[in-house]
Amino acid sequence: MSRPSTQTSPASTEPLTTTLLPASWYLDPEVFAREQEAIFHRSWLHVGHASRIPETGNYLTYEIGGQSIIVLRGSAGRILAFYNVCRHRASQLLEGEGSVARIICPYHGWTYDLDGNLVAARHTEKVEGFDRSCWGLRSVRLERIAGFLFVCLDDEAPSMTEAYPGLADMLYGCEPEIERLVHAHRMTYDIACNWKIAVENYSEAYHVRTVHPGLYRGFDMESGRWEIHDLYTLLHLRDATSSQSLTDILNDGQDDNRQTYDWHGAERTDLPSMWVWPMVMFERMPGRPGVFTYNHVPMGPERTLQVVDFYFPDRELGEQDRQQIDYVDLVRREDLGTIERVQRGIRSKGWGKGPLMIGPDVAPEWTESALLHFQNIVWQHLQGTSEG
Repeated sequence: MSRPSTQTSPASTEPLTTTLLPASWYLDPEVFAREQEAIFHRSWLHVGHASRIPETGNYLTYEIGGQSIIVLRGSAGRILAFYNVCRHRASQLLEGEGSVARIICPYHGWTYDLDGNLVAARHTEKVEGFDRSCWGLRSVRLERIAGFLFVCLDDEAPSMTEAYPGLADMLYGCEPEIERLVHAHRMTYDIACNWKIAVENYSEAYHVRTVHPGLYRGFDMESGRWEIHDLYTLLHLRDATSSQSLTDILNDGQDDNRQTYDWHGAERTDLPSMWVWPMVMFERMPGRPGVFTYNHVPMGPERTLQVVDFYFPDRELGEQDRQQIDYVDLVRREDLGTIERVQRGIRSKGWGKGPLMIGPDVAPEWTESALLHFQNIVWQHLQGTSEG
């Protein structure tokens, strides 16, 4: 299949930039299966913050692309990652998150230490040629960027430093305290849409005026600034609430029984929003130090789990923290119905490749350049080519 090109409007001789990916790529189970191997088995994937496993023996498990991964704090305090499977007869070892002194297989009792070494396997001394040192857990590559943990299943992939140059500096620029934050709260949304639609929604601000009217009034969208890098993007917005009540701006004078997140008087009142390939976003709301992440976990061609984690200087939530969480939940729910409508609509014979808001006179508030950038990366991975 050749790569799509620009199209000419019937009413104009000027070329239009259109969406790149065909509708079938958001629906087809075969395409979804190809993505597991071509994207999720070969990319660096966000699994959380180091503060989620602060003590020796603390662990969490992560599921992606049909693979289950253990991330744990090893015996020397070093964070390690392993495939979550016993080397004997393939039983999964751990579930969820928690703390262990050793990893014991629930099937036959094979026992691994916190560094993945096999330390006990009943009666294997009777098996000729068996060497315990050869049967430790298989490790998974793990790197730490600004306190956040990423794993990669591809032993040949470039390191995060090579693949995402400048990412750490940008994260520290968004939140200077990011390394010292701790995990404080989680929200999970089960969305009836393809993971790419969820990411694309985050990759433009054109919808904010209609879908998020409170957010639109709270920030100066016209002065927004986009930065597009090879495997990550940044949208930076400034506060627009200095001259009137934030409650009036966000609620438009209507009381919906929700607490308003009021950042008046905060040291930082800007809103940086980052997307990092393939499907995690970092955002910092105005107010005290903190960030939250959206991780989009593909569950099927038309189902995605959006996991939202909040990180603050301490785990005990203050009033402003609760207001922020409540406000983010409001914005998330505004998005959910929107992107689920797109998933239903993408089946329609009335839609082909749509024109994108791209051009020299298109303002940052409207541009869909970052969306096209994301689609280009998906295209490159699935086509097995580096063509841009």
